[in-house]
Amino acid sequence: MSQLKASKRSERISKARLLVARFSRGNVNLQRGAYVTEQQLQERKKSVLAHSFT
Repeated sequence: MSQLKASKRSERISKARLLVARFSRGNVNLQRGAYVTEQQLQERKKSVLAHSFT
């Protein structure tokens, strides 16, 4: 079951990357898939807030 979920997730990511690449005009980084999703951004914020800088 876990393998099926992973497969669907990777398929969803692939479709999203194709969509972004198709509609990003002139931005090579977006066309290559170098972007951050909202979920990834929220996870990054949580990790930075949890870090002790002292």
